[in-house]
Amino acid sequence: SRMSRRARHLAQTLAIGAAASAVAVAFARRPAAATATCAITDHGASTASGNNTAAIAAAIAACATAGGGTVVVAGGAFKTGPLVIANTQGVTIEIQQGAALEAAFGPDDWPKIDGGYQDFIVFQNCNNCGLIGGGSVLGKGGRPPFGFDWYYLFDKKKIDSRPMLIVVQGGGGFTLSGVTLLDAPQFNVALDGVAGAEISGLNITSTWYVDPDTKKLMEPHNTDGIDPGGGSHGIHIHDVYISNGDDSVAVKPGSVGACTRDILVENCRFKNGHGCSIGSVGAGCVQDVVFRNIEIENQEAGCRVKTYSESAGFVKNITWQGITIKDTGDCITVNANYHPPPPHPTNWIDVSDLTFQDISGSGCKKGPSFVCPDKAPCSGITLENVRVDGGKMDCEHASGVAKDVDPKSCLDKLG
Repeated sequence: SRMSRRARHLAQTLAIGAAASAVAVAFARRPAAATATCAITDHGASTASGNNTAAIAAAIAACATAGGGTVVVAGGAFKTGPLVIANTQGVTIEIQQGAALEAAFGPDDWPKIDGGYQDFIVFQNCNNCGLIGGGSVLGKGGRPPFGFDWYYLFDKKKIDSRPMLIVVQGGGGFTLSGVTLLDAPQFNVALDGVAGAEISGLNITSTWYVDPDTKKLMEPHNTDGIDPGGGSHGIHIHDVYISNGDDSVAVKPGSVGACTRDILVENCRFKNGHGCSIGSVGAGCVQDVVFRNIEIENQEAGCRVKTYSESAGFVKNITWQGITIKDTGDCITVNANYHPPPPHPTNWIDVSDLTFQDISGSGCKKGPSFVCPDKAPCSGITLENVRVDGGKMDCEHASGVAKDVDPKSCLDKLG
């Protein structure tokens, strides 16, 4: 009935508002930071140096000792190795316009730890810390002469790991704003167990490259844009541009009892990557995530869920609203068989309460797809004002309701 449709729409709107409010409340709990200024050039950093790691680390330590403050990077590109900001509060790195932190080394010389490469910039157990400004972080993942060939060497199996560009582990009240992240060797931004963060105004670009052997244009594999996971919650991602070679935003699971949750992604533009994704999830849980007002173009996928059967867990209450998709492979795809199940699976990832509202897709290579295992059907799927091309809808063990949908829904109405 008209009343029931209005009730469903109201419930969905309230759910989206509640998720946004949870993010805002979590992020607002930030005391004012201290105001020390720690210019890296005052500690010996120079654009003429081939390695400013020690000087930049000294500036970070000075601000941490002062109880917080701003580490200022200004006046050109400063080459550096890995940087760690740990067990402190109120320390913000400001890369001013016209300035950059530039990876100093390639695979032969980049420092390793525990058998793998150290990540470039790591915030560990920091409260109210951040990375801001109008400058750049240069990962140099692409081909010479501008890069250190991380992408090509990994694709050719000459190296088996790569550093991530920005990693935030633990802590809360984190700010990442305004910077350009160019050619991260692997993931651009990864959040692990973070309680409240705002990520905004970024340009994240991982450049596709021409394979010198095959002359083919290659995507920079595994260069995820932004990945909240590990139980992170209260994360607001907005007004971000991402062009890369993997998930634009991928919400990764936390453990059952500490789900990754309360994530709002809005007002963004994504190109050349793999979409607004949940997962992959083979264990643990993700809940209460909203993607809204997003433009997607020339991607492998648009709105996407990836799960598989490894350990118990769930994905629930996920919304995509106001998504415009162009020239993309799978414009809407829920694949709960992302990896083949073990021979005799006993654990399942339950997928439920997915809402797709006001979605338009043109140039889709496939129709919408909802493929779930018979032992753990997907349920509570809502499609409303969804119009995508690419062929018929594909449904396996998936149930829900549909209103104003093209192509015709194949969801089981009984689940």
